[in-house]
Amino acid sequence: MSKWFINRDLAQFYENALGWHRCNLNAARNCFVKTTGIRWSELLRLPYLDPIRFLSIDPMHCLFLGIAKWIVKRIWVDENILKLETLKEIQKKMNQFQVPADIGRIPGKVECGEGFANFTADQWRIFFNIYATVSLWKHLPGVDKKILTRFVRICSILVGRIVQSNLMDEAHQKLVEIVKIIEQNYGRDMITPNLHLSLHLYECAKDFGPLYAFWCFSFERMNGVLVDTKSFDILDTRPSVGSILELDEFTSVEMERYLLYSQNIKESPIAGCEAFPGEMLGPSSEKVIMSSEMLDIMLLKTAFVNGSTFEI
Repeated sequence: MSKWFINRDLAQFYENALGWHRCNLNAARNCFVKTTGIRWSELLRLPYLDPIRFLSIDPMHCLFLGIAKWIVKRIWVDENILKLETLKEIQKKMNQFQVPADIGRIPGKVECGEGFANFTADQWRIFFNIYATVSLWKHLPGVDKKILTRFVRICSILVGRIVQSNLMDEAHQKLVEIVKIIEQNYGRDMITPNLHLSLHLYECAKDFGPLYAFWCFSFERMNGVLVDTKSFDILDTRPSVGSILELDEFTSVEMERYLLYSQNIKESPIAGCEAFPGEMLGPSSEKVIMSSEMLDIMLLKTAFVNGSTFEI
């Protein structure tokens, strides 16, 4: 690994940045950038800034929109390992899966177009974590099974909100193995920049924590919310009530509002929702003392759901 990557010299980086800053003409600056690849930034005045180490790799684009998509479409589909009839079998197998409703957008359209049409990053994540091993296994030769098993294991480790150091070591080692397998069996021309960048995820995780902490999924989802919003007034004006426990010290008005909202749950543009099933979860603890107002609200709620009327 030490022979694969040579770290940039920080002192040389700052010297080049100052060199760009000293250029008086735009043409000179453009020429300088083509030579060094470095521009000046006012952030470089911060004494603690390390512009080389502080640059993180986004796992969402690197792993899922980069490597996952590239392995499936550029190696297995383009190399005719997965043919059209095979893609139909894969889709049929995936349709047999029963997954939780809140898992996100289920990958589909495997057999459409060039195969795996218009998969989002989240769909690639779901595909490799849930579907890939079972649906692809019998259709891949031995070498590609090695790529599949290693990448599935990598995804299962890296998507966790809590990652142990020894598991990060394992994920990094398997990424190295994937790069070597692809180079040996498909040639050096198949080694893409994303495969190179993925080998830096280990260092990024050591500096910034689990990949969950700095990947772009939440950022991209908020972009989707903004696109679907006609104005920037996206805040919900309804008070936030998230529990029906008396110990949370909500007023009776807030509790009543919560119960009414349960009949008309606002759909989220991010994850969607299911219809309210008509029943509440059991209490988290027993012997919770409720006020008379709370009991009245619960009785009214029960009557409303059952369609009955009575006087209190």
